[in-house]
Amino acid sequence: WAKVFHMASCLFLTGGSTQGVHAALALACKPGETVLLDRGSHRSAYNALALLDLKPVYLERPWLASEGITGPISPSAVAQALEEHPEVKTLCITSPTYYGVLSDLPALAELMHRRGGVLVVDGAHGAHLPFLGNDQLSAADLAVTSAHKTLPVLTGGAYLHLSRRVAAEMGGSAKTAMALFG
Repeated sequence: WAKVFHMASCLFLTGGSTQGVHAALALACKPGETVLLDRGSHRSAYNALALLDLKPVYLERPWLASEGITGPISPSAVAQALEEHPEVKTLCITSPTYYGVLSDLPALAELMHRRGGVLVVDGAHGAHLPFLGNDQLSAADLAVTSAHKTLPVLTGGAYLHLSRRVAAEMGGSAKTAMALFG
């Protein structure tokens, strides 16, 4: 699975994407840190804020009136938030959204990496993307995908993917973080 997603490693989760989001944020952040968080995040991200004592700076999504849904997180919005909150080292967004909206993950990863930061992506609804030729999730440092949403898995199966950079720095802690939540 790591090879399919162009990542360094992949952990199989039995607690769904919730377990993955919790573990990813535990790996990316220290208690008390500030996180740039997609306002449209899954409840698991909000629960992780409480569990890990993280402070959010919310990123609003633009409203796409013609589609009647929210749009992607823009790199310019992230750049502005990073200027206003230089202490932030983690960006956590949902891509694709529940409606299939994709943010520009390579551009967002570049913004975070320039500052020594980490991009965490809740890609729960995007486990099928590599099979369609879209490998944007590989730009993330930590990406969570849900096998039971878009692949033929009947239980709460999900994956936590680690980039080469993260696997080298935190790979040994990933199983511990995962086990902490499930």
